[in-house]
Amino acid sequence: MDEYGANVEWHPSYGVEKARIIRSILEKISAEKSEALNIAEFGSYAGYMTVLLGSSLRNNSKMYSVEEDSEYSDISSEIFRTAGLSNCQFLNDSAESAVSTIRDLHDGQLDLVLLDVNTEQYLPTFIQLQKTGLIGKGTTVIANNAIEPGLPDFLIYVRTAPELFSSTLHPCKNGYEDLRDGLEEVNIL
Repeated sequence: MDEYGANVEWHPSYGVEKARIIRSILEKISAEKSEALNIAEFGSYAGYMTVLLGSSLRNNSKMYSVEEDSEYSDISSEIFRTAGLSNCQFLNDSAESAVSTIRDLHDGQLDLVLLDVNTEQYLPTFIQLQKTGLIGKGTTVIANNAIEPGLPDFLIYVRTAPELFSSTLHPCKNGYEDLRDGLEEVNIL
């Protein structure tokens, strides 16, 4: 996907720089947890991050991939299986509905959540995840598009409550463009 996006035709995947940052965050979480990891991604597009996240799963790990667009959800699922991975439940649903579904399917809280939905959905999804108990102390949330197109409401929410969240901006290139962007890493305290 990186080769195609960089040299053939642009597509809205994460790209090498964002993937490196997310891989680093994921390695840190994996090193801190000896047991299985529980991961959810909201917005899979064509499965770029689904494969990256899924390749880190250990036995008994649980992963949920949420994509509202049915065509992209199918593509993401197919690419995941083509990569030889199988430990993911794909949910073709809105972020709001999927949070309730995941709460029904999952006992406990998630270790990592990746948000990559429409920008106006980041904060409501984050708050709903908090209210359902799917995220809490020890959960890491990564929000894509922190700079471009930007997430002002979400960033104000997580950056102005230092007693609740530790928030770090990771500036980076936006996929296969020269446009600058960032990933916001939020650790729940």
